[in-house]
Amino acid sequence: DGVVARVPQVPPTPTVSPDSYFALIVPACSLLLGLALIACWKAMPAMRTQRSVLWIASGYVVLAFPLGAQSLMSNEQLAHWAVLTGALYMAGVWVISHGMADRYGGSAHPRLALVIAVVTLALLYYFSQVSDQLWLRILILNLGMLLLRALPVRSIFQAPAFKSGVERILWACYLALLVNAVVRTIVVMYLLPVHSVEDLTQSGLWLLMLAVNMVIGLAFILSLLACSLREILQDLRSERDHDALTCLLNRRSFLESAQTRLRSPRSSGWALLVCDVDHFKRVNDAWGHAAGDEVLQIVGQTLQQQ
Repeated sequence: DGVVARVPQVPPTPTVSPDSYFALIVPACSLLLGLALIACWKAMPAMRTQRSVLWIASGYVVLAFPLGAQSLMSNEQLAHWAVLTGALYMAGVWVISHGMADRYGGSAHPRLALVIAVVTLALLYYFSQVSDQLWLRILILNLGMLLLRALPVRSIFQAPAFKSGVERILWACYLALLVNAVVRTIVVMYLLPVHSVEDLTQSGLWLLMLAVNMVIGLAFILSLLACSLREILQDLRSERDHDALTCLLNRRSFLESAQTRLRSPRSSGWALLVCDVDHFKRVNDAWGHAAGDEVLQIVGQTLQQQ
């Protein structure tokens, strides 16, 4: 009699679509851009005064991890890790919002942000562990991130620096992020099937959202770099043109400014006022050079105010 050997059947290993690896380009770009900004911030002492750059760069780094992880997950895995990835999304978005608010001297309202994050994560937990509803999770997470992105808007509008052309480009890019969040939420509400969302991270909708995020995010980072470089150049020019003690124009800068104004076709009715501090040597002799420096600072401030 022949013996029939039974070979145990091994369950097929789930395969990852090539589109999923292509989708990793977006989180990889986000991670590299964030790390590059952090490296620039550490390497350039002139940029270290701009704390907003560090905040925004850190936000890009944080967002890269949940975005990359979800690109390789199935729907079941998305439900299992929904709370953790949602927390990372909320943290990354708020850090970027905080950076934008800090740039314009405002606030990203951390207490309100915490309330939004807690409510969002609680709903994500319920609709992933108690009742698995992928459509609702996507909608809730997008709404939570939209609210966090909107927190610094009022601070930006009230900032004097917002009137600058380069700053307006930066704000336009941030506004594009807001609009993209609104459009993404609307798409989820009306175009995504409610009862059956098969292989979300391998769908064309997921790849399209990633592509849009990459384009807008890249424009936002480039505009942020342009604003940062502009501020650095302005600071360097100010140090070159102004006296460190009185903050008045030095001789070279005065001559350059005078020549530029006199060559302007609008220049007319010019007057030159010459003044001096009487008996200034007596101040230094009687009270010391520190007191003399203070007198020069007060004179410089008075000239600028009048």
